[in-house]
Amino acid sequence: SFGRAVDLFPELKPHLKQAAGTLSGGQQQMVAIARGLAADPKILAVDEPCLGLAETVARRVYDVLARIHDGGTTLIVVEEAPKRALTLCNRRVEVRNGVASGVAATFRGDDPPYPPSSAAV
Repeated sequence: SFGRAVDLFPELKPHLKQAAGTLSGGQQQMVAIARGLAADPKILAVDEPCLGLAETVARRVYDVLARIHDGGTTLIVVEEAPKRALTLCNRRVEVRNGVASGVAATFRGDDPPYPPSSAAV
């Protein structure tokens, strides 16, 4: 719902009357996630949620994704550098010259370096 989106992203409140295309990249990503939550979905898919974002904004996005996940919404996260996504997931499907899947913990050591999120504490 709209109220949930504003609760998750209070930094968007001053921009409610502004066109999304005029917002910063991080704010646009927040709007995209909020729009995805508008219908109160059971599953939310996000594709490269932090691509091109500053590290502080990327952490903020993943902190909100963690709150969404903790609230019972299933997340499907597509990431090129998945270490941060692994802090949220129970299962990982990897496409690398084919498909392999498994429990997320079995993959945590073989990813390219990606700084940990504050949600990974």
